Amino acid sequence: MPFNRFEKLRHCKSLLDFKIVSKDGRNVLASRFLLATRFPLIADAVTADERGCMEWRRFSADVVEDAITFAYTGRVEITMSNVACLFLLSTNLGCSTLTSGCIEFLGPR
Repeated sequence: MPFNRFEKLRHCKSLLDFKIVSKDGRNVLASRFLLATRFPLIADAVTADERGCMEWRRFSADVVEDAITFAYTGRVEITMSNVACLFLLSTNLGCSTLTSGCIEFLGPR
């Protein structure tokens, strides 16, 4: 995937047609196409939702932002403070690569 182009579009605020509301009420914008491609367990919901909005009320905006950054770049900084929530969110999204990254991070600890 051409991650650098996706991230460039995101920083230019281009093609951001979907809003995710976090538990702290903040909005994180993303591309519906990219969400459906990178997160298979929500692909149907993302493409069928006419409102262009989904609520992820169990997760803070920082964790949602981390997951969306991963979708765009294929990279994320996993820390002791975000690993549990990232693991849960990635499992809910069906993002096995991110889930595996969380498991690998916890392995030596």
